[in-house]
Amino acid sequence: MPKKLKFNMLFDQVTKEHIIQGIKDYEEKGLPNDFGPSSTYDLVYNNNKYPPKAIMAYANYHAAGRKIERYFKGGLGTDCFKAFERNNFAVIKKKDQNMNENLYDLKQEFLTTWPIERLEKMKLEEYTNLEKTSFCYWIEHITTELGSVAGGSSYKFGIYKRSSYSDVKEESNRTTDGEYAWFKKYGENSKEQAFDTVKKIIVKIAQSAKNNNLELIDDIDLGVAYKWKIAFLYGEYNCLNIFKMDALQWIASELKIEYSNKTPVSYYHINILETKDIDDEYYEFSHGLWRQYDLRSIDVKKDFAKWLNTNTFESYRAYLGYTNKGIEEKLDEINNFFEDFDFYKVDPNKVDNHIKNILFLFSKKERIKTPEFVEYDLKNSNGIPKAILGKNNYIKFLNEKFEMKTNEKETLETLLKEFRVHIKGYADFTIKTYSDNFNLYLKNYLEKKATKYFDEFDYKTLSQISFSNYEKKTYKSQDHRGKGHVHFISFFKNKIVLNKYKVVRIESATNQIFYGPPGTGKTYYLKNELFKKYTSRETSITREQYFETVVSECSWWQVIAIALIELGRSKVSDIFEHEWVRKKASLSNSKTIRPTLWGQLQSHTIDECEFVNVTNRQQPLIFNKTADSYWEILEDQVEELVPELYNLKKSVENYDPDPDKIVKHFDFVTFHQSFSYEDFIEGIKPIMPENGEIVEDLGYKIVPGVFKEICNKAGNDPNNRYAIFIDEINRGNVSAIFGELITLIETDKRLGAKNELKIKLPYSKKEFGVPSNLDIYGTMNTADRSVEALDTALRRRFEFKEKMPDLDVITYEKVEGVKLSEVLKTINDRIELLIDRDHTIGHSYFINVDSPEKLANVFNNKIVPLLQEYFYGDYGKIGLVLGEGFVEYKDNAKIQFAGFKYEGQDDFKRPTFVLIKVEEATIIDAVTTLLGRGKTRIS
Repeated sequence: MPKKLKFNMLFDQVTKEHIIQGIKDYEEKGLPNDFGPSSTYDLVYNNNKYPPKAIMAYANYHAAGRKIERYFKGGLGTDCFKAFERNNFAVIKKKDQNMNENLYDLKQEFLTTWPIERLEKMKLEEYTNLEKTSFCYWIEHITTELGSVAGGSSYKFGIYKRSSYSDVKEESNRTTDGEYAWFKKYGENSKEQAFDTVKKIIVKIAQSAKNNNLELIDDIDLGVAYKWKIAFLYGEYNCLNIFKMDALQWIASELKIEYSNKTPVSYYHINILETKDIDDEYYEFSHGLWRQYDLRSIDVKKDFAKWLNTNTFESYRAYLGYTNKGIEEKLDEINNFFEDFDFYKVDPNKVDNHIKNILFLFSKKERIKTPEFVEYDLKNSNGIPKAILGKNNYIKFLNEKFEMKTNEKETLETLLKEFRVHIKGYADFTIKTYSDNFNLYLKNYLEKKATKYFDEFDYKTLSQISFSNYEKKTYKSQDHRGKGHVHFISFFKNKIVLNKYKVVRIESATNQIFYGPPGTGKTYYLKNELFKKYTSRETSITREQYFETVVSECSWWQVIAIALIELGRSKVSDIFEHEWVRKKASLSNSKTIRPTLWGQLQSHTIDECEFVNVTNRQQPLIFNKTADSYWEILEDQVEELVPELYNLKKSVENYDPDPDKIVKHFDFVTFHQSFSYEDFIEGIKPIMPENGEIVEDLGYKIVPGVFKEICNKAGNDPNNRYAIFIDEINRGNVSAIFGELITLIETDKRLGAKNELKIKLPYSKKEFGVPSNLDIYGTMNTADRSVEALDTALRRRFEFKEKMPDLDVITYEKVEGVKLSEVLKTINDRIELLIDRDHTIGHSYFINVDSPEKLANVFNNKIVPLLQEYFYGDYGKIGLVLGEGFVEYKDNAKIQFAGFKYEGQDDFKRPTFVLIKVEEATIIDAVTTLLGRGKTRIS
């Protein structure tokens, strides 16, 4: 009888113990690389929720040794979820999914109320009225959760019923009969004629969207955001529910979708949706895009209002007024005329695009497309509103706020300094020869051009100079003529690749601390809101940027090893010229590259080599020196000891960016009492002997701390913003941890800022500065009595944002009719009276609490222990906060002491209080008593 075939599942070896270990790994390390938070399901264990795929990746690593990466799918019926089910773990659908289900229901409700057949027969009073039942009201207000088109003029509807009877000038492009107002282009003779035109337009939009002919909608003459909201509602999720042009352009830019100011709107919708995976839920996808746009953008309206109040012309005062608030209102008035563009939401990395869009919108050809603004502009001092957003005001403000640094035109002196850095590591004589030839050639080049400066065109020309041409214009002596030509060419090719001649905008850095009582969502806000701001997809990284990132994270011996794997048997001068080594040298602060190469080669040479006389060798031992002074790498040792070198080399050679791979531009650290300057900035650490080896002399090395490492990454990648998140910042000795860097973190002392400052670090003796594209965030628990408050020096360098309990977050959380927001408010009112507001309890304790069992667990394991700490074990005060259901009053008057004469012994017979552990069966009664609705047992 033939054997049954056995089909192995991916996770056959995973047991309950492996999953629990996976949960511990996640709690310690967070999400593995390439993994994002789960959007649909949660793994539930001990009343906590975890991302199922991340936990399974960790678990299978322990079970089968499988590398932690994305190699499987999650979801019902998958191997991943079957493994959880087999080991009796619950995987539940997220509650948030109900929100998206509500959105599907709302869209269907709209279609049921306003089918296309009804549109074709629709009457004017159905289309627009003042009773909140009209088609226009449904589009703008009732379905706002499906995408907002609020703001702007009501003329976007084509025709609308007026709420006031003010006149409209007949010489404009609009008219009114007193009751309705409309654009003349839809019908000059009557409201009926205008509405008939508008109705046909709306039917055409609805039919085009339903039939997936989105391109037809581009040429339809109706308010842009309004018509695309209609298209979304009648289409089969074939366009985005995002209607602002600046948002669509920003998203397209992030997804590397090319566009111009003349690109039709349908193009954005079609091409952006093509990037959605077939398994991605529509609203998760679109809301994720919007959140990224919203987080990356900064609202500069308040800052611009302040700037205007200080810098405006006196002739503008009649329009603007004299207060910041009044000026903000005027800025809002202007913004409201442009429903599909927000002037004051600016992405610091795309300021140039924002300025181009503003200039485009106010060009003569485009301006007339918003006639109500043109009329408003003429009414207000003949053009002041337009001038406020023009070159001498708003655009000037943007250039000042996002300070520009440019090497658009560089001098020969500047280039010569850069070239010397480019060839550092050679002998002094060689550097002089190469630099002199570089200088001689470029002097001749400038004389012919009759200019003192170099620009982009020059870099391209110079990167293609032939050796024969270079040789003629350099040293005349045969020995030195043409020397350094290879480096001359590579220098200008690097200038082009790195775009050093382009404008780089420097956004002012953020130093911010979120503070408040425990459980108010401080750390949650960092992880769920701010982390996204500092992540990108791997597809947004060029091969050169990826290569730089990989090399920056490699040690010197690793790049030397990769060079030797490629070169084979080589001299040190050959190794020095290798791409990996040159890149490492360009990222290094060292001025002695060649000695570094010699030292690393000798330190990692095998013990059997008789041509290296170094006592202190370091693992891995993979190099060998031959009798004729050539270096080679022992590839069998590499395969056994450090096989990952081959993967590093291959990842750069075959760089194929993964659109699903998340690239993090941040680090997360938690301060504690033993956290030190050496952990944060840099310190000296011993080189430990391997495999129990006994050494006479213990070696030491300078190791960068987490802050210095993120500073180096940010400094090497100026086009992206980086961040360091410091949880529990006040639990460490902040002054000692930051040390002399306390001054450097000030925003105006950052690298590239107005008052740029550098210091020499005490261990490495190297100059160090904090880059402007690094933001610093911290959290601080105000109720923690084990720590001191931050000192004044640090306080004045940070902006502080308070995070207090937010009852709105748990408004809808109920357990058997008991509103948890009411419970929290009652508890906090009492705590504030007994201690202060800094010791209140956060809303997070009650999130996702939906059963008596969970509620009892929260009180027993979280709230009561916290109150014990607050009140130093004074259970009577806990009773004043929670009531009789949680604390029992014990009258000790009847207790009899042993027969013994002791003066005043009755004084000890004071009442005491005992904590009551609530159960699933008693918690509701206890909470009802807490709220003052139950019976009290004592007076």
